[in-house]
Amino acid sequence: MFFADPVAAFANVAAALRPGGRLALVCARAMEQCPWYVEPLAAVLEERPTPETAPSVMFSLADPAAVRSILERAGFGPVRIETADVPLWFGADVGEALEFYVGAGPVRAALEQQPQLTVDGVRRRLEAVLARYASDSGVWIPGAHWLVTTTRAA
Repeated sequence: MFFADPVAAFANVAAALRPGGRLALVCARAMEQCPWYVEPLAAVLEERPTPETAPSVMFSLADPAAVRSILERAGFGPVRIETADVPLWFGADVGEALEFYVGAGPVRAALEQQPQLTVDGVRRRLEAVLARYASDSGVWIPGAHWLVTTTRAA
């Protein structure tokens, strides 16, 4: 999802596989379906992010038709795309999850692009959101992803 030219990138992957070799990947579904992204970033920005207000290459493979087209043009055979809606683990506790988010690209970008934001203020807002998802087994936030499988064409 971070490739400037995804067809070329996946063609390189296909070239590394023998004919019939299998590719499996997981990619995020649409931003609006991903609480692990939307809710913490909404707390940071103090508004719900949208693809227009918080564009992210993390969602460049969110459209199944686009993924299918990219992989087929890159030399892969039939493409199977299934939902994989599982919670994502962000740390053993709120403090660990908080450190992850503060160091992650979207939060760092918000801090760089919006001078009115302070690290302390962002940390307080994030902590409140992350605390809602804390359990004895860690901080788990719902995820919405695609499981994509295919094989290299002969």
